[in-house]
Amino acid sequence: MHKDLHSLFSEMEKDIKQKYSPQLNVNDSGLSKVSDLAEQIQKKQADIGAAEAALKKQREELRNLEEHELPNLMAELGVNGFTLSDGSQVDIKPIYAAHISKEKQEAAWQWLRDHGHGDIIKNTISLSFKKGEDEEAAKFMAEAKKSGIEPEQKTGVHHSTLKGWVTDMIVEGHEFPMELFGAYVSQKAVIKKGK
Repeated sequence: MHKDLHSLFSEMEKDIKQKYSPQLNVNDSGLSKVSDLAEQIQKKQADIGAAEAALKKQREELRNLEEHELPNLMAELGVNGFTLSDGSQVDIKPIYAAHISKEKQEAAWQWLRDHGHGDIIKNTISLSFKKGEDEEAAKFMAEAKKSGIEPEQKTGVHHSTLKGWVTDMIVEGHEFPMELFGAYVSQKAVIKKGK
């Protein structure tokens, strides 16, 4: 691909020289520098893409070690925690997570309301005006503010609120449809560095 780029830039240089060189006073060394810099940019873009992919892979491998490999081995050995030779403490901590899919949102909101947990649902209402309707929008806002209303609507549960609620429900032993809330419990090996 590098040869193809180089030949492409060579062709571009020839075209520019033929069409614009007399008008723009472009010389060979200037065009060569343009070509070199363009190639450097493309190489850097490729390098960054490769580095990001490598970092993603490293994060996935770390997550597997922290959430599967070490907790599973420690469970097999019947160990909940231990201290490394450098004084670092290794413990297994529970992980609580949840995510409500778009398909299950309405059912999840209804379940929360029906079971006394509707207060975690955030309800936001908004209104959009078309281009050129600034005057109408200002009038509407003024009327709404007179009534003590701030128009905007969006229904949802913030991810950290949902995670906290799921954690509380599980820790306190309350039953709820975990699948509806995409809830799950896992474990993670946490290493606290020694001094």
